[in-house]
Amino acid sequence: MSALEYPLAMTREAFEAWAPTVTERWEWVRGFAIPVPHAFAGGTWAHARVASRIFAKLSAGLQAPCEAVIGDLMRLATPTSQRYGDIYIVCEQIDPAATVLATPKVVIEVVSHESVERDLFEKRDEYLGIAGLEAYFAFFEEERRVLEYAPRRQHAPVEYRDTVRIHGVEIALAELFAEW
Repeated sequence: MSALEYPLAMTREAFEAWAPTVTERWEWVRGFAIPVPHAFAGGTWAHARVASRIFAKLSAGLQAPCEAVIGDLMRLATPTSQRYGDIYIVCEQIDPAATVLATPKVVIEVVSHESVERDLFEKRDEYLGIAGLEAYFAFFEEERRVLEYAPRRQHAPVEYRDTVRIHGVEIALAELFAEW
């Protein structure tokens, strides 16, 4: 971890100029740069496996111009933050040099015991503030369970335990958790 003391107060613009100059991963939240905790920067086999299976299903099923994108390499801009997510669905041309995404149609997080509060409360509230966002899906890495949040429903999620449909792609949860 950096020797910098944090959180660092800075504007969004200052953060966007500064973030590419440091080796650690940082997020910008409500006017402060904060380091991504090591627990979230890495991950478990269960997290990686579920995320890659979701990504594979979406990549195979989405219709152009929409595509699934792994979120680890690109920060997602909300009105109050820039965070790293797990998977995004985008349906427009994005500049190949972009490091920040502002217009996803769907955001997906794979939730672990350590990230429940962060993913289901902090990030949910931030993601639902994105203009044009259709839905935020929270997949639980250790159980066959998905919560779907949509801006039109406020904070009332729809829960899925068998099959979930994401931007026209049907995903059987049993397939995500096969061989466990």
